[in-house]
Amino acid sequence: MQKINKHWLLFVVVVLFTLECAHLEHKISGLKRSFSYKVKKNRRLDRMLAGHLKHLQKMPAHLPPELAKIPLGEKNDIVLGVTTPGLRNAHAAHNASIIEKDDKFLLFFRYDLLEQMQLQEFSTHIGCAELDQDFNQTEKEWKEIDLHTTSAEDPRVVKKGNELLLFFNAKVPEYKGARRMYVAGLDEQNLSTQYTNHLDLYLKTVEKNWVPFLGSSDEVYFQYQLSPVSILHLTNPEAGEINSISRGESLGEFWPRKWGKPLGGTPGRLVDGQYISFFHSKFVDKKGMFWYVMGAYTFDRNHPEVITSVSEYPIMFEGIYDSKVSNTADLNKRVIYPSGFAIEEKDGKTLLHVACGENDSAIKIVTMDKARLIDSMRVIEKPREPQQ
Repeated sequence: MQKINKHWLLFVVVVLFTLECAHLEHKISGLKRSFSYKVKKNRRLDRMLAGHLKHLQKMPAHLPPELAKIPLGEKNDIVLGVTTPGLRNAHAAHNASIIEKDDKFLLFFRYDLLEQMQLQEFSTHIGCAELDQDFNQTEKEWKEIDLHTTSAEDPRVVKKGNELLLFFNAKVPEYKGARRMYVAGLDEQNLSTQYTNHLDLYLKTVEKNWVPFLGSSDEVYFQYQLSPVSILHLTNPEAGEINSISRGESLGEFWPRKWGKPLGGTPGRLVDGQYISFFHSKFVDKKGMFWYVMGAYTFDRNHPEVITSVSEYPIMFEGIYDSKVSNTADLNKRVIYPSGFAIEEKDGKTLLHVACGENDSAIKIVTMDKARLIDSMRVIEKPREPQQ
């Protein structure tokens, strides 16, 4: 009897175990179906979100009221053309400065490399490409400029004799969040770095957007800021020796507040007896979107602290802000950022080829008719006579 009970007990245990296994298998199968459904749903959501993001990146910006009624430069023949330079293997190059070299152009640009995707850590570098007359890269591959830093941003370049002076800003290693200006002397032929020095008067934690220009005898100066205009003299680029020499008018007095405070842009260049430069300003619309705009101004060749004329309104053009937002760029910003311009005489006209960063992701070269541009600007003050 006891032997029968043992067999019966074993039989019951086996049955119960079998039933429990079947129940667990059913639950596991249900969990698998549920998990598979969620995976497919999440994949659909990922595809949908990626599609929306791609659409947002490519979607032309709807201009805010502050910009909607501004005439495009093409309408009044100020803007003659807009070109996106063809650069090979330079992903999301932006904030470029351009200068003539023989019958070609040199384009210095910023590019960013993501170091850690999850932490959004990236390094910033400056490269240089040779462009032909149509602003396409020549057979030469572009070159990274050796600046001994991985945080170089926003190049501006001027030619001083047979030397190229490259100005940029970079992080101050010993102070978190601080940036300061630097100058690098480059060999014009091979773009090798001859020296690099920091330029700092220790006035602000973040220094950027200084406007370089060459005075008489190729002396180097800066408009340190535009409101008010403050002039610095770079007495010795190789030693980084710099001092403040004068203060003057405020460009902000002549530029409507709705478009933001004027900030530095391209190097100032002497054209037909006066300096021309392009600046940027920025404002936030009602939806919280940041808008960067571009304007032009002129200043007196003998008194660079004196503003002589300024754009009546931002310089707009067809297709502005339509570059795809990519890499490290902010989807909440629409940017046009002038950093340099080349000068060309063609068909009896003086052309200004303005290199602009767009949306922190691309470069556009905006070709303007200098005479038309000057005629469209508001005259502030006639140039002063040189002091005897």
